[in-house]
Amino acid sequence: MQLDAAQKVKFKKNIREVVDALARVQGENELINEIAKQAKDNFDIKPAKFKKVAKIIFEQSLDEQRVDFEELCELVETVIH
Repeated sequence: MQLDAAQKVKFKKNIREVVDALARVQGENELINEIAKQAKDNFDIKPAKFKKVAKIIFEQSLDEQRVDFEELCELVETVIH
């Protein structure tokens, strides 16, 4: 990729912005994991389940999750019956 001087400056700036954003994401993920560990200690809930509840609430996808689970149950019942 050939860039002139101005394009190089913009490219480097864009890369730095993404790297900074990834660092923030990493920090937030570490915080989420720590909160999930606290939930395990405080409420005896597995961290993965705690995070799944939070994600469903964040995405407002409870109805979709129900439909997906019902479909999964139907498939399992088809196999075992």
